[in-house]
Amino acid sequence: ESKYDPRYRPWYINTKRLQSANWVKPYPFHSLGLGITYSQPYWSDLPDGRSSFAGVMAVDYSLDDVTAFLTEAFGESPTDVLIVEAQEPYYVIGSSTGSPVSENRLKSHLAEACPYTVDDVACEPVR
Repeated sequence: ESKYDPRYRPWYINTKRLQSANWVKPYPFHSLGLGITYSQPYWSDLPDGRSSFAGVMAVDYSLDDVTAFLTEAFGESPTDVLIVEAQEPYYVIGSSTGSPVSENRLKSHLAEACPYTVDDVACEPVR
């Protein structure tokens, strides 16, 4: 049984607080490396015509998928396309060059790449 409850995730809490659509800064996904989440509140209509907050809809994008999309869409273009964070330090979210924007490293020694063949090794994505 999963103990995952999206109502306690930062993207849900922020969207409920803002009551508007928004992007969350990149963060480590459980199994996809770094990613971003776009979320939007939704409301249900009450019998008296008012609306009531009903929850949050969200979609996750791994940074690798963003790069893959940009590479396919703009890879033949003479211009490189980058998506960067809106705030400092303006990390790259995705690139049409296909260059990776993060990589998994050993948590115990960030200078070493994470071996993908070992399931019990603690890794973390770094930029």
